[in-house]
Amino acid sequence: MARIITRDRGAPSVRADYLRGGGDQEGPILRGRLTLEDRELRFSAPDRPDLSIDLGDMEGLTVSGRSPYEHPRRYVRGTMRVAARSNGTVDVWEFAVARKAGAMLQDRINRELHARRLRRPPLPYVEQLVGPIPPYGEESAANGSNGAPRENLDDDRGKKLSRLRVALLAIVISAIVAAEVLVVLDLLR
Repeated sequence: MARIITRDRGAPSVRADYLRGGGDQEGPILRGRLTLEDRELRFSAPDRPDLSIDLGDMEGLTVSGRSPYEHPRRYVRGTMRVAARSNGTVDVWEFAVARKAGAMLQDRINRELHARRLRRPPLPYVEQLVGPIPPYGEESAANGSNGAPRENLDDDRGKKLSRLRVALLAIVISAIVAAEVLVVLDLLR
């Protein structure tokens, strides 16, 4: 006999992989689910402890991903970043999700915050709170888990040298083109 399994529409859930954030938890944790429950956003995975973020502690929320029109794929992955207050600081939690599912969950979170009068939606983007966040896998945090980028003077110096080389090359090319135009004008006289 066939059974019909129904999902509770009050608790939306999406497939997610935990990448980083949340204090002492090491990433990545694969094959998990991100669920909006009564007063929290909960990440659960098989054989792992559950991670939860209280809705009242949320400070920012970003869902991003590659556009399917730029690079067509069957399953477009995106990133969901959640900024939450923890012990007087703001930690950034990062999850890999399907972009569309993440956007739907973001909408539900904003609606839930508004319904509970915790915050007037929408939540600001995480990048507006903590600045640019480097992609997962790079050495990203100066102070551990919050995902804030580390100041690296060598990278800035390399960028300045690169810009200087491009500007110098543009000047040389412009001088060559100008010299050729002058030679052509001189031959026409």
